[in-house]
Amino acid sequence: MKRWPRAFEKTAANAWFLMKMQLNFGSGPASNTLTADAKTIKNCMRTNYDTMINFYVPLIRQMEKQKSRAMIAHTNSLATYFGIPMQGDYTAAKRAARLFLETARMELKHFNIRNIVIQTIHPGFVDTGASRNDGIPAPNEISEEKAAEYILAGLKKEMRENQFPPGTKWATRLGKIVPHGFLTKTLLASEPEDY
Repeated sequence: MKRWPRAFEKTAANAWFLMKMQLNFGSGPASNTLTADAKTIKNCMRTNYDTMINFYVPLIRQMEKQKSRAMIAHTNSLATYFGIPMQGDYTAAKRAARLFLETARMELKHFNIRNIVIQTIHPGFVDTGASRNDGIPAPNEISEEKAAEYILAGLKKEMRENQFPPGTKWATRLGKIVPHGFLTKTLLASEPEDY
């Protein structure tokens, strides 16, 4: 795994043209911030944040050189907007990635680099083989096929942030403005008693 970033950097540097690149990687196993060890927490953070950075750097350099229209689309999560029980390390890493790319968008604008679009893709819960039996409650879960439809539609529109499905998107937006005590009570209501 440590060789991937170097190999990718070499490939991107030798590419004459990159149009769209979707960065889709991550892992979000259930964890308890009170009992998980530092190694487990750091591993989740590195998988979800460091990996994105290792791919972003060579991509942005190549895309800036080529001057033609290009897009970086990062698969993130609606969980980036507030902490989620059983997902503290995952939500922190995804939030860091979202804020990094938000800053990158600002800097593209500041330096008048108009040919590069950065999109963050924020799915809610998607039924995948990796998440199917992880024990994490998944309200309003959608199929992989439905998630792919939302992703493709967002890529075509070159949306800044592609948040879906609609029910979870609106619940997330509401969660950002309700009192913290209410949000905590709501999030904890569906969590297992012991994890």
